[in-house]
Amino acid sequence: MRHSHLVRTIELSPQQPCDAQLQIRLVRVKPNGTATISVSDGDEIISAKVGKPFLGRYGRVAGYRVRTFGERGLILASSDPRTQSVVLESHSAKWTIEAP
Repeated sequence: MRHSHLVRTIELSPQQPCDAQLQIRLVRVKPNGTATISVSDGDEIISAKVGKPFLGRYGRVAGYRVRTFGERGLILASSDPRTQSVVLESHSAKWTIEAP
């Protein structure tokens, strides 16, 4: 079994506030750079500072208690309060089973 770490860069702004794959929407960027996003249909609102992860609420997935984006799955890479735009990094893992 092989493990690959995948990183996807996501840019959100007033012109393009949503990411369909993650089902998130940019709500606002505070003057200190902290960004707030809405998850899914507004069911969860979470914030992060630059360089920090968005830590969503805990839920059950396959019997495990996990956060919406894990502990470091969605990170605020940069933000611009003036333009109300952000750059996010979505981190995920891909497991591949190799034939013997």
